[in-house]
Amino acid sequence: MADDRSLSQDEVDGDRGWILANADRLLRLLMTLPGRRDDALAVVNGFFGDRLADQGSTLAIPMTLRSRTDALTLDRETLAEELPQATGSIALFVHGLMSTESIWEFPGDPDTTYGNLLARDHGVTPIYLRYNTGQHISVNGRELAGLLHRLVSAWPVPVHDISLIGHSMGGLVIRSSCHYAPAERPWRSILSL
Repeated sequence: MADDRSLSQDEVDGDRGWILANADRLLRLLMTLPGRRDDALAVVNGFFGDRLADQGSTLAIPMTLRSRTDALTLDRETLAEELPQATGSIALFVHGLMSTESIWEFPGDPDTTYGNLLARDHGVTPIYLRYNTGQHISVNGRELAGLLHRLVSAWPVPVHDISLIGHSMGGLVIRSSCHYAPAERPWRSILSL
């Protein structure tokens, strides 16, 4: 049972060591699954992500926008090169707790994703968010609001529609980002949930 006493510096240092040691142990165990490093790291972040971020650990997953497996650079010229088929309609997929963008793939057919199907059938450009699910929803929501602003500002063509699609905790992060984004942010007026 937790108590509300103050921790001494030795206890805090011990707690940091305990968190890092257990995060490392869990990651090594999960890394035995071939080809699943990113998913293993997502599980570790789901358990210990807030502490890993607070400690500046390299195990903490930074929030990034991705085109499937590659992180996007948010400047207009680079986005135009990375996404030559970019349209004015963006579909942002936000995974849930202890996940990555791989949850949007079809089992047994990783080349087929919900994003690819929406691109084919509705002309959207699919983008995927990867984030540290061990951090508080409000922390992730605030960061996503800023990231969406930078994405729309750097998008290589005029954006007329953004669809935000979340799974489980991802939906809560989306809702939080809408709460934290000032009403004058350009992406708020073209948003569909």
